[in-house]
Amino acid sequence: MRSIAMLIYDTSLIGGAERISLMLANDLKDYRITLISVFQEKGKTILPVRPDIKQYVISDETVRIPLHLIGFSNKIAQILKEEEVDMLVAVTAGVNSLAALAARKAQLPWLYWEHSNLKNNTYGLKHRLRQWIGVRTACHIVTLSEADRQFFCETFRLDKNFVTAIPNYFSFTPPTQPYRIDCKRIVSVGRLKSIKQFDHAIAVASKVFDRHPDWTWDIYGEGDERSHLESLIRQFNLEKHVFLKGSHPNPVDILSEYSFLVVCSRYEGGPIVVQEAQSQLLPTISYDCPIGPRTLIDDGVNGYLVKDQDQEDLAHKINYLIDHPEIRLAFSKKANKDLGQYTKEVVTEKWRQLFLKLLLGEES
Repeated sequence: MRSIAMLIYDTSLIGGAERISLMLANDLKDYRITLISVFQEKGKTILPVRPDIKQYVISDETVRIPLHLIGFSNKIAQILKEEEVDMLVAVTAGVNSLAALAARKAQLPWLYWEHSNLKNNTYGLKHRLRQWIGVRTACHIVTLSEADRQFFCETFRLDKNFVTAIPNYFSFTPPTQPYRIDCKRIVSVGRLKSIKQFDHAIAVASKVFDRHPDWTWDIYGEGDERSHLESLIRQFNLEKHVFLKGSHPNPVDILSEYSFLVVCSRYEGGPIVVQEAQSQLLPTISYDCPIGPRTLIDDGVNGYLVKDQDQEDLAHKINYLIDHPEIRLAFSKKANKDLGQYTKEVVTEKWRQLFLKLLLGEES
């Protein structure tokens, strides 16, 4: 049985990259899986993992990786050798420098799994350097969308066979109830980080609830923006309309209680929450930001793609959808029309075929 190791920044963080990585680790039952978490701030993985999966934590304390690059990479390389790993998967560019050094020391190939997209410049030149390390030293790159795959190839002049697009997947949950046309609740989900731009949501909410005071907006997630967002809610006098609900371990369980999902992000890779909302028949309104939302939302069919970063347009589309329940219902009927390509079975098979090709040089 072939052996795969996944290198993850912190398996205890609640985020899309962490969730999908642990899900994939659990579902690749025909491989021996080793999970290597550089840090584990909260002491345990956000999702349970199979008992046969080996788990390692490199550092008990969250520190800056560049200051510990040699020591950490030595530890990782030792684990790779002891577990007789055949391939290392670096989950996000944030661990690329560690993956490159550790894989070289252990003399094995490594794969760079991009979980954002190449157009995301939120993290500055350091992040671009990490991406460049992946491009120059990994044996292969996986992106979340075909658009990002093409952008990688064009930007770095890569052979098209060097980059594979494999979308995120989710455990499809059938709708727990019919779409509620009378529901007056909006929902957003994501870490309370600047990249998710929930400050835009609050500013837009002030333009929505002036016209629709009987509606509310719940935001699920945690992060270092909480205090700032709480201040904005007070500033706009929205204490009775916008609520920060904290993290939820499985958002799909509560999405059917809402009318539609709103995404305000500056960048998105493969937004799992949109897939989950669509599985529960919710329309979605999202900025047309690079690159993920456009792959899931068919504008005017199952939701709206709003001019990127245009708060006025976002407020207009939300108000319009509230004012037209017949359109919400029509969007709901088409919400899950394309989700078959994102099921666990379809996506994990793509990973199996990729590993087969990279490790054995075979294609089925």
